[in-house]
Amino acid sequence: MLSSVVSKQLTKSIASNTLKMASCHFSKIFVKGLDGKKHEVEFEEGDTLYEAAEENGIKQIMGVCGGTMSCTRCQVYVGENKGKFAEPEEDELDGLERAFKRQDDSRLACALELTEEHDGVTLIQAPRKN
Repeated sequence: MLSSVVSKQLTKSIASNTLKMASCHFSKIFVKGLDGKKHEVEFEEGDTLYEAAEENGIKQIMGVCGGTMSCTRCQVYVGENKGKFAEPEEDELDGLERAFKRQDDSRLACALELTEEHDGVTLIQAPRKN
């Protein structure tokens, strides 16, 4: 009897978790790396580009500061997609002042919060100073 109750609860729990996983939606953003390859990065709403790249094992985009906006090695160019992203906050702007080959459309991946609106967008990894 007890095993029957446990079995029913376990089945119900598995079904509930399966439903939650099925409703979880991942979007994709693309980053053209310094290697010339277009890297696909899956993300969930609210992830930063840095977090999503780390979760996807894409080290080319990542810096050495762990996402604290201090090294600027995760700089990307957002190009024509600039209007799709929130304006950079003061901490990011301070970091970008030190960025190598900064452009008007430069952003730091560690500060670039992603939403479903960014699904399918392509960004370009900025060159790095050796």
